[in-house]
Amino acid sequence: MIIPEQRQSIMMWITESTQAGARQQQACLLIGLSTRTLQRWQKAIEQVDGRTRRTAPPPHKLSPCERAKLLEITSSAKFAHLPPSQIVPMLADEGLYFASESTFKTPAHGSEHVVHWYNQEHRHSAIEFVTPAQRHAGLDKALLAQRNTVYEKARAANPTRWAGQIRQWPYVKEVHLNPQKSREKKVKPDAKKAA
Repeated sequence: MIIPEQRQSIMMWITESTQAGARQQQACLLIGLSTRTLQRWQKAIEQVDGRTRRTAPPPHKLSPCERAKLLEITSSAKFAHLPPSQIVPMLADEGLYFASESTFKTPAHGSEHVVHWYNQEHRHSAIEFVTPAQRHAGLDKALLAQRNTVYEKARAANPTRWAGQIRQWPYVKEVHLNPQKSREKKVKPDAKKAA
């Protein structure tokens, strides 16, 4: 959301640009703003964005009891390992409806069980299938070395089962939360230089 002071600056910049000969649509496009948004801003210069004045909770917000019920469901042994896209239809098969899949996602992300599973049990491919807890405790190097030893012994015991090299379990020194985005950022500047 853009605050009123920023709106004023943007409108002033676009006005200066158009007075200097630029087309309004091109100036808006350059900063990633639609011309329709600019027109709304210009029409309502004195008005404040109504979204900032909201005080009442949305009418469809879960009550504390409903939220507790969703947490109870997502933490149960029956559903703890399942995503909302599977929980909701399973409940419907039992004749029960508590909330939509998207509503189930919110309490599930806040539940301690999900956090425990993610940190203590889930093995991440980006860190060679060790858990975040193992990584943070510094146990991953030893685990990966042990895996390499197991694979080497298995190949030595029965080399005919191995068509090529054994799988390597290298220690991952640096980990990115969004590796795809990091790679794209590195590629974009090079792509522009080549063009």
